[in-house]
Amino acid sequence: YYSHEGLNEIIQKKAFFISRARAKTALFEITGERLDLNALIKKMKRNGITCMEKQLRIGNENSFLARVIICLVPDHVKKKRKQEAIHKAKNHQSLVQKQHLVWHDINMFITNVNRDCLAMDQIMTIYRLRWQVELVFKTWKSHHNIDQYKSMKKERMECYVYASLLLILLQGKIFAWLNQKLIANKIHLSLHKFSKLMIHLNILFNEVVVRNKLKLNNFLSCLLPLAQVYALKEKKNGKIGFVDIIQMKSSVSCNDKQNARHLSHKNSGFKKYEISTLVGWNCFILS
Repeated sequence: YYSHEGLNEIIQKKAFFISRARAKTALFEITGERLDLNALIKKMKRNGITCMEKQLRIGNENSFLARVIICLVPDHVKKKRKQEAIHKAKNHQSLVQKQHLVWHDINMFITNVNRDCLAMDQIMTIYRLRWQVELVFKTWKSHHNIDQYKSMKKERMECYVYASLLLILLQGKIFAWLNQKLIANKIHLSLHKFSKLMIHLNILFNEVVVRNKLKLNNFLSCLLPLAQVYALKEKKNGKIGFVDIIQMKSSVSCNDKQNARHLSHKNSGFKKYEISTLVGWNCFILS
């Protein structure tokens, strides 16, 4: 998903992105000197800085200017990353490269979104929404088997793919309708669980869509209470999730930017560095 060529194309189209920087990415100061990441991390630790932002040039080829947010990770995260890297290296019968170790200490985000639109402490929170895209692909593969097919003629393959996408689109519309119905009661549904539920209701769904023997309204009336039991989105303790981000977005607009900066992390239930007012929500895309 990460390529300098792709990010450059987004910039040229006057669109916006938020992305994680790939380990060992070449970083250059505005003056042209290569950034000494190891020295920068030592300076951050020495001065008690957990997060900082710099304007840097990204990459050797297809390079571009971007805001770079560098955040130190907790010791347990750093330890886990190093253990995984060592384990992976052993499996490939190689050694962990010294220049790669420094990246275990940090999370690095790059974006071309203006500071007036999103502050530094909002970038990490918004980036988490990218996981929702991953969940969509996971659902397509796990429940719709869109990645599994046998050898067949081109025409048959096109029929299979288009039919699968039509089914996904239709069920997606139903999911959106159910979510909208329940959101007023602060109930949110999981797309993954909903798709699993629809597999169990496959016969009834065929009666509605294919055979036209059951009215859609009757099917939806049956589906609504079932979804509230079997398709609820779980709330992970101590972690800010998709629902929290959406709720925060709905309560703050770009016009409320100045007031939003005074939100208290003590009252919100989130850690201080996770507070996100999501100002300028519509001015970016996730990479």
